[in-house]
Amino acid sequence: MITMTQGGIAHHFILRALLWKGGSAMDVKVTIDYKVVLALGVVVVGAIFALRMEPNAIKEVSIYAIGAAQNHAIAIPSGC
Repeated sequence: MITMTQGGIAHHFILRALLWKGGSAMDVKVTIDYKVVLALGVVVVGAIFALRMEPNAIKEVSIYAIGAAQNHAIAIPSGC
């Protein structure tokens, strides 16, 4: 059985009063950057290609991608 505490009841009535007056209890702003859309697209395309590849090819691509990311991470601080 779920019961409301005194704080929960008070919060409920305050929230109800705010909404009754036409105000909103919370303003939510969502900003979607182009990088988020790009990352989601890359994930979807990568998943589609991964499902169509053979297991050995996936292993080789993963090893190559990890090596490339490691080399990139090492080269960034040195300015090469």
